[in-house]
Amino acid sequence: MSLKSLHIVFVICTGMLSVFLTVWNYLNWVSFGFISSLLYMGLSLISGVAVIYYGKQFLNKFKSLSFM
Repeated sequence: MSLKSLHIVFVICTGMLSVFLTVWNYLNWVSFGFISSLLYMGLSLISGVAVIYYGKQFLNKFKSLSFM
């Protein structure tokens, strides 16, 4: 597995995890009213955006690499 494909898989998995954690913490906040769930939801959302930004920057930098 090349470096480029490894990073693509990493970005996709991490992005999906961030979306899951954001939704889960939102539902946890709605159900139980824990303020900490709002904090975790915000952190998950910020990390998801950061991972997407990282993935775009990586793909722009390494366009010339072969996919596999």
